[in-house]
Amino acid sequence: MRTNIVLEEDIVREAFKYSRAKTKKDLIHEDTDFDHIAKPVKLRMY
Repeated sequence: MRTNIVLEEDIVREAFKYSRAKTKKDLIHEDTDFDHIAKPVKLRMY
């Protein structure tokens, strides 16, 4: 099944800054694991 989507170019350019994807198709199909850009957070349990 094919789906056509419309992408806003300014959002795509910004997404590529934070992505390892090389193409728009890769960007869309990229895993949503953002561990490579997120800083670990320590949580305190009370």
